[in-house]
Order: sequence, then C-alpha cells, then structure tokens
Amino acid sequence: MDLVELEEVGPKRPAVHDLYLDIIVPPASRRYEVLDLDELAEALQDGAIDAATTIKVLRSTQRTFRLKTG
Repeated sequence: MDLVELEEVGPKRPAVHDLYLDIIVPPASRRYEVLDLDELAEALQDGAIDAATTIKVLRSTQRTFRLKTG
C-alpha cells in the first residue's frame, strides 16, 4: 500500500503525490512492514517535502496500524 496525497489540479484532474512511505500487508498475516523510511528521510532532507507533510505521513501510518491491529 502506497501512502499518497491527492490534489485536484483542475476540473476532474487529480494529481497523485507519492508520500514515499509504503506499507506491506501480507494476506493472512497480522504482521505489517513499513518500507522506504529512508526515502521519506531523504525527501525531507532534500526539501522535496516539508516537515508538516512528513508529520502527516507518520501520523497516517500510525493510524493505519491502529485500524488494522485494533
């Protein structure tokens, strides 16, 4: 599962922005993996995303795990 942000750039013209983090959710497993934390860190360091977006990504990831694990 890719974490993305959707933006409407025109009438019925969405843009999808990759938020760098990926979550692997294997079927029939209660174990989840978070991938590409290094890419998220590099994007923040390089200025590709700002701190507020990074915080949003991390909080969204945490919420996803809470929903999946109860």
